[in-house]
Amino acid sequence: MIEREDERMNNLLKREFERFALEEKINAMEEFEKELIKERKIPDTDELLLRKYKVHLQYTGGLLLGLSISVVSVLFNIILFNMIIHI
Repeated sequence: MIEREDERMNNLLKREFERFALEEKINAMEEFEKELIKERKIPDTDELLLRKYKVHLQYTGGLLLGLSISVVSVLFNIILFNMIIHI
């Protein structure tokens, strides 16, 4: 019974250590990225054109998709209706 508890505690400590190590790696990568941005070796993602207009482009794409689907539907209905009338 004590061995099970020890094994459980060891597993718990191992998981906590792995989580802590992962957080440290993430923090180190973020610091490194900030340094590279300051040195102008990589662009700042806040200044990128697509990131700036992402929402507007998504809405525009949605509107264009909706308009194209509605135009195709109306044309298809007109063609189908004319075929039915003239047959």
